[in-house]
Amino acid sequence: MGLPTTTTGPTNVYQLIDDYGVSAGPAGGQAGSASGNPITLVKFTAPTIAAAAQVGYIISSALQRPVRLVTCYGASPPWTLIVGLGANTALTSVPSGIGY
Repeated sequence: MGLPTTTTGPTNVYQLIDDYGVSAGPAGGQAGSASGNPITLVKFTAPTIAAAAQVGYIISSALQRPVRLVTCYGASPPWTLIVGLGANTALTSVPSGIGY
């Protein structure tokens, strides 16, 4: 069996990239650097897009910068912009079903 491609890969594999726009970050945070480079080198799986977005929200809040949620196989840009909470805000727990 070969490596997954955009047509044969699973649809629940995600990755976070730096915002490729110039979106404002969380209050007191930075804007994206507009690079579009990966933020998370490890791709992750999620049972739903909402669960994947929650992971992006947590990471965006921790990094204090906007990120984009990328569906790794079978989808195309524009990717979902996620802007987290400002500094010193309690974060929620990671949703169940997330895998690496």
